[in-house]
Amino acid sequence: MRNKNEKNTVTAPCIHLNGSGKENLLGQWKAFYRACDAALEAAPAPHMRDFYPLPNGTEVFQAAMDEHRERLVVLNKLIDDAKAVAGKIQNHGK
Repeated sequence: MRNKNEKNTVTAPCIHLNGSGKENLLGQWKAFYRACDAALEAAPAPHMRDFYPLPNGTEVFQAAMDEHRERLVVLNKLIDDAKAVAGKIQNHGK
C-alpha cells in the first residue's frame, strides 16, 4: 500500500480516434469514483453493542474496527486513483 506522502501515480488510457473516446472514458471513471464514494458512505462501521456479549468482545471489536479502517483505506485509494485517471483523461491534449 502506498504511503500518504507517496505521489499518486496511475496509468491513464490513450485517447485516440479508434479508442473509446475521451468523454466515454471520462464518464466511466467518474461513475467508478461515484460508486466508490457511495460505498465509502455506506460502509457499516462496527459497534461495540454487537460484540460485548462475546467472552473476548473487546478484542474482537478492536479487530473488527481494524478491518473496517483497512476497508476505508482501500476505498479511499480507489477514489484517489479514479480521480487521478479522470484528471489525466480530462487534461489530455492540454
